[in-house]
Amino acid sequence: TSWGAKRILVACPGEVSNLIIGQFGVETYSDLLSLPPHDYQVAMLSLPLHLDRAGVAAGIEFPYLKATVDFEFPELDAAKIADPGKLNIGFTFSGNPKHRNDKYRSVTPGQFKSMMDTSIANWWQLQASPLPDEFSGFAKKIETPSILAVASAVSKMDVIVTVDTFLAHIAGAMDVPVNVMLPANADWRWELSGSSTRWYPLMRLFRQKKIQEWEPVFAGILESLREVHKSM
Repeated sequence: TSWGAKRILVACPGEVSNLIIGQFGVETYSDLLSLPPHDYQVAMLSLPLHLDRAGVAAGIEFPYLKATVDFEFPELDAAKIADPGKLNIGFTFSGNPKHRNDKYRSVTPGQFKSMMDTSIANWWQLQASPLPDEFSGFAKKIETPSILAVASAVSKMDVIVTVDTFLAHIAGAMDVPVNVMLPANADWRWELSGSSTRWYPLMRLFRQKKIQEWEPVFAGILESLREVHKSM
């Protein structure tokens, strides 16, 4: 590779392996124990530090992740034809409930609904859970049975709106505009302040100022979406 490595071996879950295989010139393995002999090993979340020190991070070209399988979403296609003047927004309002910070990063359907302006956009739920009753008349669900399907759906959206979960990283790596809702006690990767991040150029961060106070975050995202709609 351009970094001087003859082979790069990546241990990652099968679903993620399906997404990245063939895209980066790496070999994927299901876990660390299955890796063949190698000279160096580094934790995935330590890579940004090492790449930044080597001056590599600043030269990364976007998008570096692409949808490798083109799934068909007939309802989305129909909506684009019927409402050409509307944005198509993919979203998630919650993450894995087992995540240690999930009670702070996820929101309820009722809370998320407050920024669903259907006059400017069609809203599409991308998370695997059933469409909540609260979204009836406001949003529709796109079936995404795999991470490959999620990536395909993301590639067809104008904007992604999400809590801090894997969808934010997929959209960011695919260079799709994404608005991320961050709790006051946000993950360290998002640093302590600012509305942008060095990791993804088309990502905007909307931060809570107080724990569980989401209303200003929703208002900021809605204002941003209306500005995007005006520029269409």
